[in-house]
Amino acid sequence: MKKSLLFLLLLLFVTPAWAQDASSLIIKGKTDLAEAVNQNNLGGIKQVKALLQRASQDEEVGHYAYYYLGLAEYRLASLDEENMADHIDQGIDYLEKMLKMDKGNVEGSALLGSLVGWKAGLKPMQAMFLGPRSNRLLNAATEADPENPRVMLFKSISDYNTPEQWGGDKDRAMEGFKKATTFFENRPAGDEIEPSWGHPDAYAWLGMIHMGRDQNDEAKAAFEKALAIDPDFAWVKYGLMPQVASN
Repeated sequence: MKKSLLFLLLLLFVTPAWAQDASSLIIKGKTDLAEAVNQNNLGGIKQVKALLQRASQDEEVGHYAYYYLGLAEYRLASLDEENMADHIDQGIDYLEKMLKMDKGNVEGSALLGSLVGWKAGLKPMQAMFLGPRSNRLLNAATEADPENPRVMLFKSISDYNTPEQWGGDKDRAMEGFKKATTFFENRPAGDEIEPSWGHPDAYAWLGMIHMGRDQNDEAKAAFEKALAIDPDFAWVKYGLMPQVASN
């Protein structure tokens, strides 16, 4: 009887401590990932992956680790073009694991849908089934949480990148990016472990559309808003803003 009581006490006190350790690792990974992305630091992103892998097996919060692993691969695919396809495939694998642990998670579904759509663009022979799968994931996430800013961001990126003959629409994308910026502003802060990235990304994509239409003043204004949110956002600071400033 005493042994059973001791075992129950160990479960009560030891298990939450491990869960807290895993949560701390994931929160650190989330923070370190944002910093590494801002520095275009591929090595830093890979170090974050190693950190997140340690927490991915936790039954309570492991799905967050897989989400940020998928996000890390999404970022690496943008920065490491030589290995883009491998990063996309690895990101898809991580997010599929996430959704096995947390079915119906809209954040994971939207990020997975975006990566699947990206893969469709790289693999034309597979686009016939990858494209519809991407749409199903993005549409399901949108229906489940229509004012989620990252879901709207990914849906709009899909509209931007998809050829018109396959349903893409840059006007719809522009409206979607505008909605995303509003959703970010109105979205209450969640728990520290939950996704909170993407606000400057929405302004970056909005500015890209303006820039593509030779609307340089509007593009510059969008990029300035992105940098007001995150002054170290490398994509805008070193990539997009210098382009529009030179015109």
